[in-house]
Amino acid sequence: MARGVPTTQSCLRHFPVGSNGFRPTEVQSPPSRSWSQVNLHVRPHFLAGTRRLLYRVSSGNGRDNSYYVTSLDAGERKLIATLDAGNVTYSQGHLLFMQNHTLMAQPFDLKNLAITGSPRPLAHGVLLSTGSPPVFGVFSASQTGRLVYLSQGRDYDDPMTVLSNWADSPAGR
Repeated sequence: MARGVPTTQSCLRHFPVGSNGFRPTEVQSPPSRSWSQVNLHVRPHFLAGTRRLLYRVSSGNGRDNSYYVTSLDAGERKLIATLDAGNVTYSQGHLLFMQNHTLMAQPFDLKNLAITGSPRPLAHGVLLSTGSPPVFGVFSASQTGRLVYLSQGRDYDDPMTVLSNWADSPAGR
């Protein structure tokens, strides 16, 4: 597999664990060009309980970020969303992401890798990172339904807001 930004195949090389121990999975590096011209593969994380990765491919300007899922078992990747958000995570059957200062939840079918409904607001006034795009919401969600975020207008050392089961809240339904 050639180095560079793949167009239709996965951006992973998977090396199974052999009898001699751990062997790494290699994520391809972007080509050596100006950072403003490169689509960067960033913020990968496993979808809980699967051998699939959710990751962002950033555009050079930080807007119109493409979010893909790829499997360690297959060489394909699937575009699941294009958003003006720096971080997307999966929790309780939803993709969580920022829209301005509002944390959104959008139903997502993990088996079919498909968005299955419209996004709904979970929390308003969530703090965003400062600096150039893309912006990142200051939040985290667990697979058991806990959600934590820092509110806009607060200092980084102020208490965070914790929802013990956001999926059962009116916004999560």
